[in-house]
Amino acid sequence: MRLLVTLGESEKDLDPITLTNPKPLLQIGENSILEIMLIEVVKLSGYELKEIAFIISEKERHICGKLEKVASRYGNRVVFYFFDRNQGLLKNLKAAKSSLTGRLLVMPLTGWFKGEFIIDGSKNNSVWVHKVEEPSKHDVIKLDVNNNIQKVVKKPKEYISDLAVCGPLYFKKGEYLQELLQYLEDKKFNDKEETDLFDLIKEGKKKRQKFEAEIVTYWQPFNGKEGLIKAMECYLKDKRHSQKIPESAKITGSIINSPVHIGENVSIENSVIGPNVSIGKNVIIQSSIIRNTLILNNTIIGQANFLNSIIANDVEYKGRNRGLIISDRDSIKE
Repeated sequence: MRLLVTLGESEKDLDPITLTNPKPLLQIGENSILEIMLIEVVKLSGYELKEIAFIISEKERHICGKLEKVASRYGNRVVFYFFDRNQGLLKNLKAAKSSLTGRLLVMPLTGWFKGEFIIDGSKNNSVWVHKVEEPSKHDVIKLDVNNNIQKVVKKPKEYISDLAVCGPLYFKKGEYLQELLQYLEDKKFNDKEETDLFDLIKEGKKKRQKFEAEIVTYWQPFNGKEGLIKAMECYLKDKRHSQKIPESAKITGSIINSPVHIGENVSIENSVIGPNVSIGKNVIIQSSIIRNTLILNNTIIGQANFLNSIIANDVEYKGRNRGLIISDRDSIKE
């Protein structure tokens, strides 16, 4: 099976963090966001990943080496396609034509998910969905009695169902995706409408192509600080039984409230850490209370009361109660 990962332009929703730490490479626990997603895809695929392809902005070319280093652990081959922001999604997907063959999973890197199914190669096409509490805020689908998608609606004003599209789409034959892309490109050229991956499902339905639903157990988008913190919380809770404190860590006079990830060479003194905290390598924390917070590497924190915060690399902070995003190499004393 081939995996096609779509990465958009550098998002601004986590600036200034992502100016120096691209979102796919942000570390949560032991792994980057990209690796967390690849591990889950491999578990669900039931097939060897013969190729992992990325569609990425030309501006992000400098991170390809790091992406390839991660992806090469899970796929036999790693390739990159670069998009032009002025061309739109469909033409950029078409640029990856040589990878749109055979069994194919298209995965936007937009959120953390966990499933309890194995991708069924006998199915023609499938869409990954998740039950949501507020369907009117999502693109939703309605199923028939055979689990085939009967109806697709963008952010319905009236209740259709509580199954929202997560993003990943599976095609038994990637060549069919090529046909859909060409059809949508022609349609867009005529009516100038914007199109997205959701339109692939809608147009596939019009062409009487069956799409089935695969329901993921958990789904949490990475959008913004709140979304990333919530996704981290879900991931840490899922991994709480396998979390261990490394021998190189030094913890004195402190309380650790699970789930918490603690990296190598971390020193924690007279502090309360957790729940829902991920701490990278070479971090010193003194006299602090930290909850629902992501801390990267090589950072010193003292007298802090962090809640719902993201702290980048090489930061020195001594201060007071706040909800912060602090970028690399910042020094703050209050």
